[in-house]
Amino acid sequence: MSRAAPHCGQPEQGLFEVGDAALDLVTFYSANLAVPARRDVTEPPVLRGEALFHEAGCAACRRPSFVTHRLAGRDKHSSQLIRPTTDLLRHDMGEGLADGRRDGARMAHAAALGRGAGPDGVARGGFPPRGQGADPDEAVLWHGGEAQPARNAVAATAKPDRDALIRFLESL
Repeated sequence: MSRAAPHCGQPEQGLFEVGDAALDLVTFYSANLAVPARRDVTEPPVLRGEALFHEAGCAACRRPSFVTHRLAGRDKHSSQLIRPTTDLLRHDMGEGLADGRRDGARMAHAAALGRGAGPDGVARGGFPPRGQGADPDEAVLWHGGEAQPARNAVAATAKPDRDALIRFLESL
């Protein structure tokens, strides 16, 4: 069996997979996609959990917010406050979360946290970010390496406070 265009290029699209119109629509959609809304942000357990998140040192890698770059001619996309709850960097996270690089480094990307809510208020996505652990509480226990002190602080926290921390994570 032979394929005339194994790269999926379409003759009517100049041998590209999609034409300019479709690419423009996807680009517009991606550039204007809103960040999912948090839930229950004023609830006392969520606020207590957020305070514990910072006290434990989790915010060292899971930075709560950034302001986006200023883009000339794109005022609507410039200087936006975003809350990805990550620093977008790689960290030594111990063996449990290591990404398996061939050089043996125990590194992992600090993925953005949160499930987000759709327009209907229903949570989207899930925890933990790469599948380690059954829930946010277990995912915290996978942390090691430079996150070990934060992990230990969370593990030593009383159950009501840990529950509040989980409520905060689930509000993201």
